[in-house]
Amino acid sequence: MEDKMNYYISFLKKEIRESVRTYKLMIMLVAFIFIGIMSPMLAKLTPELLKSLQSDSMQIVIHDTTAIDSWTQFFKNVNQIGFLALLIIFSDSLPKEIQSGTLINVITKGVSRKSIIWGKMSVAWLLWTISYIPGALVAWGYTEYYWGNDGMKHLFLGLLGSWAFGILLLTLLILGEVIGKTLYGGLLVAGGCVVLMFILNIIPDLSEYNPLFLTTANVTLMQGGYQPEDYVKAFIVSAVIMVAAIITSVCVFDKSNL
Repeated sequence: MEDKMNYYISFLKKEIRESVRTYKLMIMLVAFIFIGIMSPMLAKLTPELLKSLQSDSMQIVIHDTTAIDSWTQFFKNVNQIGFLALLIIFSDSLPKEIQSGTLINVITKGVSRKSIIWGKMSVAWLLWTISYIPGALVAWGYTEYYWGNDGMKHLFLGLLGSWAFGILLLTLLILGEVIGKTLYGGLLVAGGCVVLMFILNIIPDLSEYNPLFLTTANVTLMQGGYQPEDYVKAFIVSAVIMVAAIITSVCVFDKSNL
């Protein structure tokens, strides 16, 4: 057991070094700090831009911006830009090493296939976490400076929901990479699951069980439209999907030819 743990830690260190060397960590940090800066800025500047478009023939109703506009913009940017960047950056995590034969050398040195999957997922989750947190903190700081965050209900839970959805996306991405062994395999599985979530979201009775709820209901939660207990169902379903995806990834990779 101790040897297995040592091999896992060694592979983990190798993956972290690789992420730094290939600039994945830097790109993720820059992208999410940019989102953290851009979101409050857009909320602040949008009324001014709308005022400049007004004329005698065209009157635009302009409302004063508040903290909720800033966080609406933040979650919108995470959903549209952040998750897309996340999938693209990690889409070659496993296929690149399978195609180059690097993993064969790793396995012959004693690293188990289970450790490889856990190592890949652990580093992906870690990089996502240490990129998302600074971005959220920057957004919080600018929002606090311009409007204050005191009126935001369950802000931490709303942020936690988007983070959890990112973890789920990465897990599904690596599952797709294990099954397809190509860059497109991971994107197809993760993207296909998201499309399926959107389709199921049409059914009102299923919406609160849908993992998509974690990253689309954040603003409503902060406005008091949902309560923390309403998030529990989506968290549980997401956790079940993640466990199933991890087990499947380990089983399929253990039997696959490299």
